[in-house]
Amino acid sequence: MIVHSYFSEDRWKSVQQGSLSRCIALEGIEANLANFTEQSQFLKSWLNQKEKMLNVLGPLATEPSMVKSQLHQVQVTHSL
Repeated sequence: MIVHSYFSEDRWKSVQQGSLSRCIALEGIEANLANFTEQSQFLKSWLNQKEKMLNVLGPLATEPSMVKSQLHQVQVTHSL
């Protein structure tokens, strides 16, 4: 291996180790980003489903009979 005159052998090994460490760190960051992207898509889908359910239910009921009706609607929606 040819090492430039301004790098000592120890300095060159240090640079190589630093580069390797950064490469490993970047691979970890890439894996975290892929996981984040996957989880954000799951969350987006889940939020869209909940938004649709809320649109079907309408405003929250306060009367006992309406609460039972909404609860039944939620149970039916979950069974689909």
